[in-house]
Amino acid sequence: MTDLAQLIASAGYCKACATMRRVAPCHKCGADLIEPHPAWEEPAIPDVEPIRRLAREVGYAIGVHGSQERDLDLIAAPWTEEAVSAEQLAEHIARGINGRVLAPGPKPLGRWACNIAIDGWFKLIDLSVSPGGVHSADTPTKSMQTAIELHRTLIAAPEQSLQRLLDEMSSRALQAQQETSENE
Repeated sequence: MTDLAQLIASAGYCKACATMRRVAPCHKCGADLIEPHPAWEEPAIPDVEPIRRLAREVGYAIGVHGSQERDLDLIAAPWTEEAVSAEQLAEHIARGINGRVLAPGPKPLGRWACNIAIDGWFKLIDLSVSPGGVHSADTPTKSMQTAIELHRTLIAAPEQSLQRLLDEMSSRALQAQQETSENE
């Protein structure tokens, strides 16, 4: 008996999570499990290596996270200066694996995410793209430069009062905020 056949024989299907579970109730949502049809075949998790190759072509690195039970959770990070936008990355991957991009949009902390559905019987890909390919390239650089300048100021002039440093930090933060507002 294959691992999948053993799992199906000793588990149930959680309709809420859309995946097989080993024990009832579902450990993620608490829902009762149903017995799947005897002919049920759990969709396969897509192979991540072709996705990694496609991402490298456009300047990204791909990492896998999550349980890989319900879907394939991927994190994309811009890896080169030539990294394309998050949207272009998703479209490039989808074209390369015969899929389509679904539900694209912004996420917390500046991330951008979407799902990619592959033609055939595969679980969904959940792609989350870290900032860098999402925003203009100078946004993180300005923040980093401000932090470095403040660090140098502190090291170069330890006799400065804490209040003076706090005033300088507040002034620079306000300036950066105004620049960001002007650029939007």
